[in-house]
Amino acid sequence: MSVTDYCLERGLPVSLDAERSVLGAILLDNGLYYQAATRLHADDFSLDAHRRIYARMRDLQEAGRVVDMITLVEELDRRGEIEAIGGVAYLSSLLDGLPDRVSIASYVGIVKEKALLRGLVNVGQNVIAEVLGHPDEPHEVLARAETAIMQLSGDALRGEKPLITFAEATPEAYSAMFEQQEAGLTFGIPELDRKTMGICSEDFLILGGDPGSGKSAMAGQIVAENGRAGRRVGVWSIEMRTKRFLRRLWCYEAGLFYGKLRRSPDLLSPQDRADFEAAVKAVASWPVSINDSSSLTPQAFVAQARHAVLRERMELAVLDHIQIMTEAMTGRDDIEKIKVIAGTLRQFAKDYCPVVALSQLTRQSKEQRAKRPVMSDLYGGRFLEMNASVILLSWIPEKEGEPTLEDELILAKNREGEATSVPVLFRKPLMRFFPREKS
Repeated sequence: MSVTDYCLERGLPVSLDAERSVLGAILLDNGLYYQAATRLHADDFSLDAHRRIYARMRDLQEAGRVVDMITLVEELDRRGEIEAIGGVAYLSSLLDGLPDRVSIASYVGIVKEKALLRGLVNVGQNVIAEVLGHPDEPHEVLARAETAIMQLSGDALRGEKPLITFAEATPEAYSAMFEQQEAGLTFGIPELDRKTMGICSEDFLILGGDPGSGKSAMAGQIVAENGRAGRRVGVWSIEMRTKRFLRRLWCYEAGLFYGKLRRSPDLLSPQDRADFEAAVKAVASWPVSINDSSSLTPQAFVAQARHAVLRERMELAVLDHIQIMTEAMTGRDDIEKIKVIAGTLRQFAKDYCPVVALSQLTRQSKEQRAKRPVMSDLYGGRFLEMNASVILLSWIPEKEGEPTLEDELILAKNREGEATSVPVLFRKPLMRFFPREKS
């Protein structure tokens, strides 16, 4: 029996249930798209309707838009594909029978395996046709067959990084060690840079603190020090509008009290005015970009930040802050949402550039905030602990309502060194942390 006859009689290898489950799971939870996208592309789906649906999901994700029934129907309709996929009713049916929490990995594996088998059938059919059509060119036919098999094998490993020997890995790792020492991004505090090697490639860094403890100021300091040095930084400021963020940077750069500028900018002295104008020009020249959308999702962040890395060579992403991002996400409780955010940011940092993300603490009462913060105080603690490479907690102690001037930046987690603390002095009027000698 020929391969063609065999396929017609037995049917090509497919699993429509697995394909439907992948698509339905993404509709149910957009965060699962990236698990699928690392291994699957549209051609891996056997049904034309499924290929179209997955392709439109990809388009929406890459545009930073949420994938739901409304946006997906709109996108399919815009391309004239609604009828081709079976109508809105078929889209709705993709959710039938799915559990609330779907493990998509097994479905993705099944779809990929079936696609590989169909690819092998196709290669086999082509080889038979070539052998019959070119019986005098066996070596050329064999070479083409080997090429086709190797291409198929490479596609099968999509999203699965192959093993490499230490001998192969050593040159790049050795060079990267010295490049990192020279090119690491800075916190703007020399001792903190020494203890962490600065902000390094692949770092996912959490900056946590109570309200008023200076975590947003520290984020601004990181942006300012790296921006002034010509490093390309992207800021996603969910909490603070661009105008306010810029005012903080202007004061930081000019050394002016932030409150003074907010209350009466027209009353600045001639010298302060000159310093301020110089700071405005300097900040405008930094290679720093900002997005202050208040409805940012993890998927939208990844789409925008990936574009900034690939097109604009962004070197550092700063996100303020994680807990507000949960408000733009549908379904689940906040802790589950933070789990998704933390995993997404860690993967982005690993694949593209380091990420500094701000986080609230769970401490509500005055008594709780009087204690030195620890890693477990982070809101969504264990998921942030598990995914972060560095966790930095700002600690501004007070005694009887007055600052003790014994501020610290606590390295609660430091994957490249010891967990310790760095003595600092937080000057709130200047929105700036200064080095401090240990008392």
